[in-house]
Amino acid sequence: MRRRGAETTLGPPIELLNTEWLWSRLPSVQRFGHPGVDRHRGAVRELLSRLKLQDNSEWNDYGSGVASFSDIWVYRDKPAFRRPKYDGADHSYTGLWVLLCRLAPCCVMGQGDKSWSATLGGRYMPSFIGVDRFTTPEIQDLADRVAERLGARGLTRLRKADVAPLLPTEWRFQSNLADGPLRIFDALFHWND
Repeated sequence: MRRRGAETTLGPPIELLNTEWLWSRLPSVQRFGHPGVDRHRGAVRELLSRLKLQDNSEWNDYGSGVASFSDIWVYRDKPAFRRPKYDGADHSYTGLWVLLCRLAPCCVMGQGDKSWSATLGGRYMPSFIGVDRFTTPEIQDLADRVAERLGARGLTRLRKADVAPLLPTEWRFQSNLADGPLRIFDALFHWND
């Protein structure tokens, strides 16, 4: 933590984590600048293959921003996952989002919709409010199966109650995903643009 006047500000949220969790010693940190990216990609490739899923994931920080997570979004091209197409969209689905933390071997999950075509796209934005929120039994079932597979790869699924505790009010950092007081969710899963 750093002090600025009478206010205490938080450095990178990595300071919040127990050093036993950090992946900072993995070779992928030096190559790509993000802890665990290689491990994440391998786990997702396995998920797609074994569970016969499609994906439209965001690995690269949402363009110009910087994210502490990889935003994995998986779905099936089946009626239970299809949504009405928005104006101009060629594809529209509901699916499972999985935020794979780049700071610690953990993830959170929720349900979100995406629509896209060659020239436009629309999507959910992950948030604390959406953690563990599932509106269809197909997505809930998929979440349980994905959590089991990721657990076998050493990634712990955190539940909403795990990431809900508030951080001390004197801690400050920027996140476009923060809504209201900062929570453990915001420390582990933040994005700045």
